[in-house]
Amino acid sequence: MASPFANYKFYLHSRLNYNEKKAVTEQIERLGGEIHNMLSPQVTHFVTVSALVDSTTDYHVVRARQKNKTITDTVWINKEFNTALPLIIKKENSTKDKSSTSTKSSKESDLSLALTSNFINPSTTNIGLDLTTSTNIPPTITEVLPPNGPSTGNFKIAVFGLNFIPNPQFRIKLVLGPKEVTAISYQFHSTTSVVCTVPECMLSGGSSAIAASNDGIHFGFPLSFTFVDSDSLENFSVSTQKLSLLSGQLRNVNHAIAAIQKMEAELRREL
Repeated sequence: MASPFANYKFYLHSRLNYNEKKAVTEQIERLGGEIHNMLSPQVTHFVTVSALVDSTTDYHVVRARQKNKTITDTVWINKEFNTALPLIIKKENSTKDKSSTSTKSSKESDLSLALTSNFINPSTTNIGLDLTTSTNIPPTITEVLPPNGPSTGNFKIAVFGLNFIPNPQFRIKLVLGPKEVTAISYQFHSTTSVVCTVPECMLSGGSSAIAASNDGIHFGFPLSFTFVDSDSLENFSVSTQKLSLLSGQLRNVNHAIAAIQKMEAELRREL
């Protein structure tokens, strides 16, 4: 299978925040594209936020358009990634050692099968929606902190990703075998991060699937989250959970400061 972005070179606009850049970079590279740190002649695509795709006032967008670059946004990248994801996984699995492939594909299969009835299959679903405004476009989760929690529930997690749209229908669901748990008390920090609570539940330990939905119906491709038996020594204490959440938030602040400093340096060079 030819990689969809095999001949594409991307430059990421400084207006994208850290989580957006991290998620988009991973998606682009898995689709066979390349990330460039400068708007060089080799760059084919300029990736910015949706609101600036048609901008005639943003200096960098105008400059990229003058250089005949394709101006696009993270929503388009996310749609292309979701469409190609089944083939990407198949290709990645086929290149690995048989034993590791068997173990990994089995886990992925378990996660995918557990969510088949409620989660979008990008290869067979014709979304047909306005990508810039519709809550039906499923969010993409890229990281969860902490990555595990007690099987009895009643703990907080910080979820990072793309296209989180704050609205009453937003849901984060965890599925372990036949049992499902829906998170509560969503606290949005941006469209790329949300803190929520896994309510009290009674589950066995093991790897579950966690995914998000903007409309409560269409869920994005799941990520793995581990429930630990309540009597296990590996179980997170309340203080450890808080430390993990604070570490994630502090990391976001540090990256935001770095992004601001980088933007300031770019503006000084332009002026």
